[in-house]
Amino acid sequence: MFRYLPAEIREFCYYRFLWKASFPEIIHIENTNACNANCLICAREKMTRPVGFMDFSLFKRIIDECAVHRAGIREVHLHGYGEPLLDRMIFEKIRYAKNKGIKNVYFVTNASLLNSATAGALISAGLDRIKFSFYGMTKETYEKIHVGLKFEEAEENVRNFLTIREQEKSRRPSVNIQFVPHNDNLKEKDIFFNKWGKLIDRKNGDCIEEFYLHNWVYGRDYNPKRKED
Repeated sequence: MFRYLPAEIREFCYYRFLWKASFPEIIHIENTNACNANCLICAREKMTRPVGFMDFSLFKRIIDECAVHRAGIREVHLHGYGEPLLDRMIFEKIRYAKNKGIKNVYFVTNASLLNSATAGALISAGLDRIKFSFYGMTKETYEKIHVGLKFEEAEENVRNFLTIREQEKSRRPSVNIQFVPHNDNLKEKDIFFNKWGKLIDRKNGDCIEEFYLHNWVYGRDYNPKRKED
């Protein structure tokens, strides 16, 4: 029965009831909760914490503790409620984690700030994996969901990143491009998979994925009705 549950439920049950490790396998570090967008699928208006950036000294303390347990750590996430690329210390933070032996450093970004210099710096710092949130395949849909961002700019930045990584002959970071179904973008799902599927390098570990947001505790009614429901 367990294997038939949705992936997010299986993971929750594993860590809630079965996981016995003495130190977390996946570490989430929110270097900033600042963001340059107001996306429909993100309940930022429910956040009551002050907006700010994590001091490098605190970040180093966390990574130093992780380094002691690095053999059992699967992944360190450098994102939370904010846009990671707003953090001017993001490259130094990635490099510090990699120098401490953290084997898989990863974050999610909307790609709006991912210019050529930033792309090169992320590759040079040693980022292992990056996920792009891209929830519309037309200007109208994308900018309706990703409020405050520009469709052409974000698309060009993702394409450019893939080109720069290829030019650098680097296998890292691997790229995930994520589609979150929403009532405003369902008709563009096939376009998303067809278009980005032709651009990623699956041999390099790249993938495109569909992820349904949950409607749990104090959130919004995110999800469209699924056919199997």
